[in-house]
Amino acid sequence: MVYAEGSSVLDATAAATLADVVVVVATDTSSEGADRTDLGLKPGVCVTLFCTALPSTQEEMIAAATAANPNTVVVLDIGAPVRMPWLDDAGAVLVPWFGGLQHGNALADVLYGDAEPGGRLPQTFPVDEQQLAFDPAAYPGVDQVETYSEGLLVGYRWYDAMGERPLFPFGFGLGYTDFSFRGLAVRRTPEGARVSFTVTNTGDRAGAAVPQVYVTFPRSAGEPPRQLKGFTKLTLDPGASRRVTIPLDRRAFSWWSTRRDGWVVTPGRYGITVGSSSRDLPLRGSVTR
Repeated sequence: MVYAEGSSVLDATAAATLADVVVVVATDTSSEGADRTDLGLKPGVCVTLFCTALPSTQEEMIAAATAANPNTVVVLDIGAPVRMPWLDDAGAVLVPWFGGLQHGNALADVLYGDAEPGGRLPQTFPVDEQQLAFDPAAYPGVDQVETYSEGLLVGYRWYDAMGERPLFPFGFGLGYTDFSFRGLAVRRTPEGARVSFTVTNTGDRAGAAVPQVYVTFPRSAGEPPRQLKGFTKLTLDPGASRRVTIPLDRRAFSWWSTRRDGWVVTPGRYGITVGSSSRDLPLRGSVTR
């Protein structure tokens, strides 16, 4: 085993070239007290809510290692999305976020296959800063005033409404096996609907699936294209299948009316889609409310 501290791109390249498998660990520093100026990896030192970035060549280090060895696993200890210009050269990317005291042990379990990386992304990863360019009035603001004009188009809803393809969509995540979804049935209930489908582990080892249910409102409601309204997590052995039912209550088909000061259900047909992320939804159905 060869270890390189990583501050030297030449050292990273040499170590990666000599290795069979490379594990590159990089980090970012986030704080509630300051906005990020870009999506770069900037380790730093934090005092209370404020952080100071330190000189870093992490992006160059990752790019050098992945270019030198295709069997490179990039581990990102981050608290928010970062850009990944080196992604096409990487063998895999693991995002454990900020792992805490047992981070090293947990990371080893995942890398050696003793545990599965069964999490899914709670936010969308953009391609780069340009994909999310803000109007100056929204950020950084004008005369120290920020105007929030995005309305309902927050997160994956904005990408869907604008037809933008992100780097990684909301809800996305890979493990050590694969899953298929089939047999969608949507039944109306007095409260809302019951969405049923079958999940099958099509791989050769046990793993966790996180099926997600999205609802598309009638156009007259003026809502975003799709909204997550239900999900669950289940572990299946290789080849095993399970019938899953996710109930949707009245709120899943409601939108907030400022005029009525309450939740409103627009009569009409609601689209129901099911899959493994906001952009991978193979099952499609509908229900009338």
